[in-house]
Amino acid sequence: MTPKNAAPTTKQGFVLSKPVAKSFMFLKGHDGKDYFVHSSECTDDFQAFSVKDSVEFEPYDSEKGPRARNVTLIHHPGNVK
Repeated sequence: MTPKNAAPTTKQGFVLSKPVAKSFMFLKGHDGKDYFVHSSECTDDFQAFSVKDSVEFEPYDSEKGPRARNVTLIHHPGNVK
């Protein structure tokens, strides 16, 4: 268990799936786990995220399984030239 005053642990991964017209997505962490993300847990505009985008996030456990918060876009493959 992480102490309450401990600094949050950040992880990296990518957007695994993002259903159209929904306010959630799933991430695949580099640790191999899948994480649920609600749009309110993103620090960047939720609409900017696409499948395969690289992200950084803070993982946490919920009653329904692993979740992510403070999700930030690191790299958007569509912007590479």
